[in-house]
Amino acid sequence: MESFAAYLENRISASSADAYIQDVRLFTSYLSVSPEAATREEIEGYLMHLKNSGRAAATVRRTLSALSAYYDFLMFHGLCTENYARAVPRPEPDKKIPVILTEDEVHRLLSAPEGQEPTAVRDRAMLELLYACGITVSELLALHVDSVNLRRRMVSLSLRGKKRAVPFGRPCAAALTAYIRTVRPLMLSDKNESALFLNYNGRRLSRQGVWKLLKKYKMAAGIEKEITPHMLRHSFAAHLLEHGADLAAIGEMMGFSDPSSLSVYPKILENKIVDIYTKAHPRA
Repeated sequence: MESFAAYLENRISASSADAYIQDVRLFTSYLSVSPEAATREEIEGYLMHLKNSGRAAATVRRTLSALSAYYDFLMFHGLCTENYARAVPRPEPDKKIPVILTEDEVHRLLSAPEGQEPTAVRDRAMLELLYACGITVSELLALHVDSVNLRRRMVSLSLRGKKRAVPFGRPCAAALTAYIRTVRPLMLSDKNESALFLNYNGRRLSRQGVWKLLKKYKMAAGIEKEITPHMLRHSFAAHLLEHGADLAAIGEMMGFSDPSSLSVYPKILENKIVDIYTKAHPRA
């Protein structure tokens, strides 16, 4: 394996090279033939063996990458004529079921910015909008003042060429109205600045700023879960689905073009139902 290690040097990181070497060692010990004589079927059989042994899809995917690199190495030295590993389809990554906030936790989080200080008014509007529309933090930070239609209660989103409009409710409208009409003009340092959410310097709020605020309000709300902007997006989808919203409509509001991206949300509800049953049914 020393020559393979030398081949990997400067091609991938040292930690990845160590993992590749270990993957190839396990593969060669599994084979009943020499690696040079292994066929595509034997490579696929080994990957299936890993899957059936309970290995994560990420491990199987990395193993396939390691074998592809190994057979490139063998071909480079003239020890085999074809890289069968490159013909094997990559396993689909595991779709982890996201952690979401309960409706009570959302209420506590959105209520955490207290008082009428300019930053508190801004933060209430920001948190309300994140949850009300299920937008990403990138979409939030890209918003301009004219992206929001307070009369129609709609926000227009345009990121990487994709456009969509998402409605928001009365609590969000009230929070946005208070911020846009009263507080934002006070925070503005340049009349040409069009960003919706501003920082202390009157410039567009940063991603790091949003994360810091979420951490601050999570603690104020007494929430133990680690909260991310994306958790609010997941909570938006799961709560809509729980209250009877159509999955396709949720996907349209979230900007998903691939329906499979929504498959995790019914699973969240299934897990919740199972948890409720286990805790409440006398013969669970």
